[in-house]
Amino acid sequence: MSEFYSPRQLQVVRPFLEGVIPKWLVVGGPADANEAQTAHWLWPGIKVLGVEPNMEAIQFQHDNGWQPRWPLLWGVLLERSGFVGVAHEQGMRNDRVQDSLYAVNSVPAMKLDDLETQYGPFEDSIMWLDVERSEDRVLAGAVGFIESRRALLWNIEIMADAPGNLTVIPMLMSAGYVPVAQWNDSPQCRDVVFLRDDLFIANKLCQFPKTYVRDPDHPLLKFLV
Repeated sequence: MSEFYSPRQLQVVRPFLEGVIPKWLVVGGPADANEAQTAHWLWPGIKVLGVEPNMEAIQFQHDNGWQPRWPLLWGVLLERSGFVGVAHEQGMRNDRVQDSLYAVNSVPAMKLDDLETQYGPFEDSIMWLDVERSEDRVLAGAVGFIESRRALLWNIEIMADAPGNLTVIPMLMSAGYVPVAQWNDSPQCRDVVFLRDDLFIANKLCQFPKTYVRDPDHPLLKFLV
């Protein structure tokens, strides 16, 4: 087995799901991380779906425990379907959507709402997005799913140099998802965990805002101050 990148990432969200058994994990950009494999270890009956633009990463996943019954689709999650350019950098991470005629690779683009119609419903799901500055565009293609509140929890990477990413937090909060944790914390990037509000209340996490806004001047959190 090859070495996974940051192999304990999914463990970050486990404390927020005590007493809950997720039925789905949907991963936008699995790359060479092991969220799917960890979810299978934690909840053996979980269903998994992944969307990945890098064929090297797809092969890596198939070689390292990605179950044959789990769809792993070549493409990107976006606000529209069709084809889109992707800038490919060396390695299995950092492939980015690039709306440019000069993009090297063209890959299928797909909406999360459409995938749920085809493969779902994604009931009681963990949604894990690491799509290199396109997170806001993914959510724009998931309006129906977000409003359905079928997701238990979202983990979303937010990049400080991607202004559109700043819309992600208020969009999920308006649908009743509470930002309960941040990790992978740096001036350039942080992952934010959003928990559905009924689970937030059940877990008695109501003191969260006092502990979360550790850096009230950080541009990613200005709307929470």
